[in-house]
Amino acid sequence: LGVREHICFESARPHHELPALFREAALFVFPSLYESFGLPPLEALCSGTPVVCSDLEILREILGPAARYADPRDPEAFATQCDALLDQPALWAEQARAGRAVAAACCWARCARETVRAYERALEV
Repeated sequence: LGVREHICFESARPHHELPALFREAALFVFPSLYESFGLPPLEALCSGTPVVCSDLEILREILGPAARYADPRDPEAFATQCDALLDQPALWAEQARAGRAVAAACCWARCARETVRAYERALEV
């Protein structure tokens, strides 16, 4: 397809290096079949990097409209979503803005508050 020179597969890196890697990337592609949360694409959004990820319920719940979605078993669907972002600078910029907004709403303090609320609701039963 003539894209090999544009794709970088990274090996494991220390966590403190990830924001710089995300900022250098044009896109973060996450073709996962199963996820319990989806922290890597959320970290990419924090860095302002648009995300193309698997169309999984948990990823839609966490990332909402800030990501582009594709069937994880359909490479052409992923390619279509990537092309759309790379070929349309305005769409890329809008996804980056939406990503930062979603990421800003996902913080550890909020996670802790919502976890406490869930336990409180469970104890009321």
